[in-house]
Amino acid sequence: MKVTVTTLSDEIFVLDVSEDLELENFKAFCEIESGLSARDILIVHEGKPLLDGGLSLKSHGVKDGDVVILQHIQSQQPDLSEFD
Repeated sequence: MKVTVTTLSDEIFVLDVSEDLELENFKAFCEIESGLSARDILIVHEGKPLLDGGLSLKSHGVKDGDVVILQHIQSQQPDLSEFD
């Protein structure tokens, strides 16, 4: 199925993926296209963030021809500099 991915900076690309592809693997494809780390990517579909990386796109309700929004989020990495 073809899924159109748009970013908040108006970048658009189309991915041809299986409906059974898990969200975490879809994010990996988005990482290749966008240059953003997969762990810093939030996918939004029909106004709802998709959070369960283990579920397939189909399970999240994504269908052929749908558009999703790729949002760049900051990683929740602990600040280790305070321990230096």
